[in-house]
Amino acid sequence: TSTHSYQAPSVKAGRALQSTFDKMKLDYSRKNIPLPSKDSFMKSLIAKTESFIKRARWKVFFFENPSEKNVTEEKYGFRTSNTPPQNSALNEFENDLYDLVSGIEFKTYKSDFQKKMTKDIREIRDSGKVILPADKTNNLYKVSVDDYNKLLHDSITTEYRKSSDDTKTAIDKETAIIAQSLNLADRMQTYTTDQCFITVKDHKPNFPSNPSCRLINPSKTDLGKVSKKILEKITKITNDSLSLKQWRKTKDVTDWFQGLTASNDKDLRFIQFDIETFYPSISESLLDKALEFAELHCPISQSDKSIIKQAKKALLFNEDSCWVKKTNDLFDITMGSYDGAECCEIVGLYLLHKISGFLEPQYTGLYRDDGLIAVPKASGRKMDLIRKKLHKCFKDEGLKIIVQ
Repeated sequence: TSTHSYQAPSVKAGRALQSTFDKMKLDYSRKNIPLPSKDSFMKSLIAKTESFIKRARWKVFFFENPSEKNVTEEKYGFRTSNTPPQNSALNEFENDLYDLVSGIEFKTYKSDFQKKMTKDIREIRDSGKVILPADKTNNLYKVSVDDYNKLLHDSITTEYRKSSDDTKTAIDKETAIIAQSLNLADRMQTYTTDQCFITVKDHKPNFPSNPSCRLINPSKTDLGKVSKKILEKITKITNDSLSLKQWRKTKDVTDWFQGLTASNDKDLRFIQFDIETFYPSISESLLDKALEFAELHCPISQSDKSIIKQAKKALLFNEDSCWVKKTNDLFDITMGSYDGAECCEIVGLYLLHKISGFLEPQYTGLYRDDGLIAVPKASGRKMDLIRKKLHKCFKDEGLKIIVQ
């Protein structure tokens, strides 16, 4: 999802909204799943059973006809829409499986906990209000439809303007040409029109008198799946060549730290920094710089560049309207896009390379938007100098950091 922060512009309007935030009290995690109805359970079970049988038929088909499998053509994870041929060897197994599904019996039983969840769901549906989730906490708030729509509309119009449906059509046509060149036209879908929504920042000190919201954009393009694979390859080859400390999981960080403590560098001081709103702050020019840098270590075709750039064209949808940025720039790296994390990683490598100009690379690491630096035998003056250089390094690329 693409996220953009919105600050309510009027204190007076914020105070008018203050009484509308009715906090819900749930004594359990929202990850708990209520028991489904018999019909919905059977629909899901049948769909999963059919999907399993379809995959089994394909496995048998390619086992018996290995020459039919094209292992040289990259499909980037897109599945075929073709129906697998039936195989007589699977008939009895399939019939037994369907008999097993059709013979399932249901028993009416609900624990006190399930009854409580059912009651809460019924109250939510009957309330006639919108349930607004918090941005960084587990809180939920009931707000009227009109108030929610006002907050949503204000959040959208802060950074976006309305566009015609021709914009989406043009992007789909451009993507279709690329899909045809990759032989994926029968597998890829057009740009999704998932509706945007907001979360409220109840952790901010001005809540609820002057609430601020985060606008979330879940719409995306299937071309992002292709871009993801390309960027993964570029990032791996580039980092293998440079051996920079780009972390992908917690163990990478702990291994790095243990390596430092096991060395002779006992007198270490640490600097932690966070890149503010990293995803949406990556500009087209910054991504271009990162790709140019990576190209020094990994060949990148013009076709790959076109795919990466095309996958960054982002649209926002609300009801029947299409919205684009007021800057007339379609470029946007959204947090929910298929290749958002990979874009951050390739830009991260470029930033780590820049930092290595004034810090030793083995002492500096980055995990997406979080960085950690170890400084051996550093005085307070030296630490302040490093902080200033970090701020300037990121500011030159249009990024802001919080240094601790």
